[in-house]
Amino acid sequence: MSDLQPGVYQHLITRELDGLLRAVPDRDLIDRRALDIADSHETLARHLAALTRRALRSVRGENDAVRLARQVEIVNKVADLIDDLVPEAASPEELLEAAEELLGVAKSRDRDAAGAHGREPYRRRAGDRAGVSDAARRLRDRSGS
Repeated sequence: MSDLQPGVYQHLITRELDGLLRAVPDRDLIDRRALDIADSHETLARHLAALTRRALRSVRGENDAVRLARQVEIVNKVADLIDDLVPEAASPEELLEAAEELLGVAKSRDRDAAGAHGREPYRRRAGDRAGVSDAARRLRDRSGS
């Protein structure tokens, strides 16, 4: 008997799952369908995200700084590969620069126009693929770094 439990599944068929399906004696219980092109990018991205999350979680190092640097290196290599495979979907500007830093909320120094809490944080506009990278670059340019 297979390790695959009876039920309704909507999973991509990985090599592992294909092996489990081959072990099911009643082939009529298996319903394979084509991946719908309309949302295939979402389905495939979820699969890739799960693999990436597991890989980054498993990274080890002699300390946190080394571990984080290795994670950033991996992310940048994946981003480079995406840029190589689909140049219109990624750019070198989207590579991670500072491993130990996240941009939180950029507040305005002009508190009278923006109110006590500063201006709204930068929000990506529809179709603005590199919005956060562009915002970070503008902040860096303003600070002279």
